[in-house]
Parts: sequence; structure tokens; C-alpha cells
Amino acid sequence: MSDIFLDAPSPEEKPSKSPNVFLQLIKGFCYFALFFASQMAAMLILMIYYAVKKVQEWQQLGQPIDRNALSDYMLQMVQADSNGLLLIYALLLVLFLVIFFAIRKKNFFEETGIRKFPVKLLPSLLILTVGLILMVNGILNLLPASLLQGYSEASEFLGEGTLVMSLLTQALLAPLTEELTFRGLMLSRFRKAMPLWVAIAISSVTFGVVHGHPVWFVYATLLGSFFCVVYSRTGSILSTILIHALFNAFGTAMSYAPEGVGIPFAVIILAVVLGIPITVAGFHMLFRQTAHNK
Repeated sequence: MSDIFLDAPSPEEKPSKSPNVFLQLIKGFCYFALFFASQMAAMLILMIYYAVKKVQEWQQLGQPIDRNALSDYMLQMVQADSNGLLLIYALLLVLFLVIFFAIRKKNFFEETGIRKFPVKLLPSLLILTVGLILMVNGILNLLPASLLQGYSEASEFLGEGTLVMSLLTQALLAPLTEELTFRGLMLSRFRKAMPLWVAIAISSVTFGVVHGHPVWFVYATLLGSFFCVVYSRTGSILSTILIHALFNAFGTAMSYAPEGVGIPFAVIILAVVLGIPITVAGFHMLFRQTAHNK
């Protein structure tokens, strides 16, 4: 297993001589708690914003304040404003991390895995991305409608707002915050005290859990595992942010497609048939190009 997951990032990420598994798990999940807390704080900020806006509207109309109606309105608006929520929590998370590492006198970029990676790896990363887009989206379109019902409803919010704003939040900020948290911070801490495959499993399952819906859980866990492998080969979350961003950009763009436009069954099958070998080819190229890390 160690021959498959080759890695040679910074010295801080190499297992210590006497690793403390419990300590590294606590550290990793503390960063996850910060990720979650940033989302809750962003939700609270949005709720306060919409509450003040609604109360002012009622006051101008001379209407009494209905607490139940106000509560329902706040939740409805926050749920509909997924882009605003993502923008605020991304800013909060990065700000918290910058301040935290500054207080500890640590290098933010080194601690989060933001490092340069060789330009020669771009072709393999792009091939891998194309394979993942074809394979995952093809498989999703083959799932029964009953299983996809809740997933489709949850995905509808990705198409809210303008395409540019959605691309900014879903295809840039979401990959940035998730790669910072689950690969740059959690995986790098876990791997200090346990076999890399165990660290990958814990990080990826946690990544899947936060996506909520069972369909999202399965493919987010799978993608999370792939991203972990890529990070372990390149030593930089910039490589996984790139793949994650392109993957999300495709899904975001598709969410703006006209309703009623279906994909022929033959095209879906072709996407899966081509996606699997393209993904394997991308990983093969990446493994060969990073073999010197051994």
C-alpha cells in the first residue's frame, strides 16, 4: 500500500518516531469543527441580515412582527441563498486560519499544503479530471429516478443566482475551502500517526458525510479518496483544488441547462465506458511522473 501512495511533501507531514494517534485525530477534527463552525457563523450572519431586512419591510408597511413567519422567512432565504452562504463561510474560514497560524507563528501555506507543483503534472491532472467528470456523471445518470429524487431537489440550489456567481462560489470557493480542510489540514495531520490508507479513509468518509444526501455521500467519499491520492503524490492541494474546481464547474454549468433537456442513454453509457479507462490513464501518468518521490 505504501508503494501506491507515494508522497514526499514537507518534513512536517512525515510520520513522527512516536506518533500520537489520538492527538492527531483531535487536531484533524478540530479543523473540521472550524470548517463546520464557519458554516454555522455564515448562516447566522445571513439569517440576521434577512431578519433585519424583513422587519424593516414590515415596519414600513405598518404591519406587526410575526415571529413564526419571520423564522420561516429567514430559513427559506438562507436555504435559497447558497451562493451567499458559501461566500461568507469561505471568507470566515480562511480568515480564521490565517489568524490562527499567525498567532502560532506558523507558515499558513506550509501548514495548509498550498505549495507549487511541477507544471509537467498538468496533462495527467487534466486527463484525470476529464475521466472523473465522465465516469461520475455517467454513473449518476444511470441511477434509478427514485434514488435521485432527493439528490435532484438538493442540487436545484446550485442553479440559484447568476452563472458567474455560482461558478465563483461552487467552482472556486467550495473546492478551496474543502481542500484546505479535508486534504490540507485533516489528511496531513492524520497521516503523521497512522498508515496513509487509514488517514485517507477517515478524511474521505468525513468529506462524504458533510455532503448529506446518500448519493452525494457515496460519490463525495469516492472523489475524496481520489483527491487524497493526488495530494499524496503531488504534495500540494493546488493540484486537488484544480481537479475539484473543474469537476464542480462542469456540474454547476450543467445545473443551468434548460429544463427538459435529456441525455441519450447511449451517451451516458459511452461516458461511463470512456470515463473509467481515462481515469485510470490519468492516475497511471501521475504515478509515473511522481515515481521519483519514492
